[in-house]
Amino acid sequence: MVKMVLTDTLQSNSDHSRDFLAAPPAILPQPPIAAAPSPQVPLGPYQYFAALAGAAPPAPRFAGTAAPLLLGFDPVTSPQLLLGASLPSASAVDRCVLIVSNLPAETTCDRLFALFGVYGDVVRVKVLFKKNNTALIQMTDNQQADLALTNLQSVDFFGSPLSINFSRHSSITLPRPGEAVDLTRDYAGSPLHRFRLRGSKNFSHICPPSATLHVSSVLLGTAEYELHELFARYGSVVRVRFFVKDARMALVQMGSVPEAVRALVDLHGHDLSGQRLRVSFTKAVV
Repeated sequence: MVKMVLTDTLQSNSDHSRDFLAAPPAILPQPPIAAAPSPQVPLGPYQYFAALAGAAPPAPRFAGTAAPLLLGFDPVTSPQLLLGASLPSASAVDRCVLIVSNLPAETTCDRLFALFGVYGDVVRVKVLFKKNNTALIQMTDNQQADLALTNLQSVDFFGSPLSINFSRHSSITLPRPGEAVDLTRDYAGSPLHRFRLRGSKNFSHICPPSATLHVSSVLLGTAEYELHELFARYGSVVRVRFFVKDARMALVQMGSVPEAVRALVDLHGHDLSGQRLRVSFTKAVV
């Protein structure tokens, strides 16, 4: 019997490991392979809104500093796809519920709705039954939840600094029959949302809590002293000034940020002469 000996070719790779492989066949020319796209990092809240307006994303700012945003927010069209960025992970999308602790006795669902609604549309609010100094707040999406956390962390709320974190819950359930209904409120259909319209310019005016408040939906003909008397219920009023071009809007400067917070949570949606006031923090100077 004739034995045939097959000669193996010894090849060594770049890592100096050794493989015994058959002699390689002739290499045929191959079409060029397109380079794989580099992984994209999900946009943060500030880069997110800047990209919507086609501007270069600004550098993120730390909590407690002003973070002006740009126009054009539209969560429905998902501009991250248009910009080539990958979508956030499922866990990031679910992070729209905040847990807020160190709440004072004056806390109500409506007051939390008004305060957190400055930074996005609040869907539901739940004050915990067994721990009534803690509440869950569900925002429309994780970008708005992040804005609320960043701007309201440690803010003085009726004498108590807020402590805010993301909750492990992805949504807030409504009370079951027999449970306390006054501790959970659904605001999905509220007419007092500030960002319901697509591309709302209100996103460009977002800022941390300030002593100056922007008041809109004021009845034409309302006098400055009427607003002064209304807001003076919550602290000292430094000045009231109506806009020259639109007398339905005014600036009210309170004596301090805590006083402005109290005024905002009670007067957003307040009926003044048949008009529901809309109140927000502002960077404007009176």
